[in-house]
Amino acid sequence: AGRSGRDKAETGWAEAVVAGSLEKMKEENRGLKVQVEELKLGKEKQAAEDVAWQEKLQASTKDAAGLKAKVASLEERQKELSKCQVELEKQLAQEKEAAQYWQTKA
Repeated sequence: AGRSGRDKAETGWAEAVVAGSLEKMKEENRGLKVQVEELKLGKEKQAAEDVAWQEKLQASTKDAAGLKAKVASLEERQKELSKCQVELEKQLAQEKEAAQYWQTKA
């Protein structure tokens, strides 16, 4: 009931095939783990880029709001200056009239 040399050889060969397959599977598993880590790093990098982009967008939105407020303020100031210009032109016209009046009297 001892095993023949052929049985031992076949068993050894089968064990070697299984061991080789097992080693190949372990290697593939390591490769998959590396790919998963790379994907995780890629996702983290993308998330960080997304956050940075959102911050830039918020900052430019804030800047745009600030600029709109400045424009509104400048437009209001322009209206005030236009009113002042009209008043000054009226005064200048009155002074010219007065000067002409006094010249005719003199």
